[in-house]
Amino acid sequence: MLSRLEDKVLLLARRRPPGLYFYRRNFRFRNFGDELSPALVAAILRTRFPQADWGSPRGQKKMLAIGSIMHFAQDDDVIWGTGVNGKAADASHRFSSLDVRAVRGPRTRGFLLDRGIDCPAIYGDPALLAPRYLKPPRPFSVSKEFIVIPHYHDLAHFEGADNLVSPLQSYTQVLRNIVSAGKVISSSLHGVILAEAYGVPAVLVLPKADEKKQFKYLDYYEGTMRSQVDIATSFEQAIRMKGSALPANYSSEKLEEVFPVDFYTKA
Repeated sequence: MLSRLEDKVLLLARRRPPGLYFYRRNFRFRNFGDELSPALVAAILRTRFPQADWGSPRGQKKMLAIGSIMHFAQDDDVIWGTGVNGKAADASHRFSSLDVRAVRGPRTRGFLLDRGIDCPAIYGDPALLAPRYLKPPRPFSVSKEFIVIPHYHDLAHFEGADNLVSPLQSYTQVLRNIVSAGKVISSSLHGVILAEAYGVPAVLVLPKADEKKQFKYLDYYEGTMRSQVDIATSFEQAIRMKGSALPANYSSEKLEEVFPVDFYTKA
């Protein structure tokens, strides 16, 4: 049974902010990290900007927030915390101008600057703001030594792992598991980000690590002031690791300050 807080969060999420683009393969396939975007943007609008007009996003442009979805952007779209997916082909980025407020990290910023697109040095995945707007049920209590949150492409690789949490569960279910764990082992970027946002040690595990696959993870770490992070290459290795030696260092105030409320503000 959901708590009152979870009921409220779900109610906010059901009213998807128009004009916000986020990745969803289909109705049945919903990745918790991607589903965070409409829930978080809706919560921010309701909490901080009650004057915003949800029914009238600015023009025909899109807003992109959580996700490695830069290759879905088009000219003049609004970018708030989005990152480049290192596996996406350069040719799939079919834009020549963007309205960038913040990006996930310096690798994404470098990618945009190389394409002649103005991009401020304001970093942070919006999921880092989840504790301010999507607080899990309290009190927190650690009931598991660790949990494992694979990227959905890695589900088969982790089949049979202890304390497995599917990334295809709702974000409220995943979040409940995160705050009840002593450590999060994850190949899902947002498994790592949410864990760190809520103060839970996180170990990134990439069974088939390569430069393109690591791009988005390193983009996040470097955007939170960490240039060197130990990455496990196996579940067994991850069990022995304690998580990042350095905590995420970012300005939640700056990320909130550049939230593109003008995309929804009444004229």
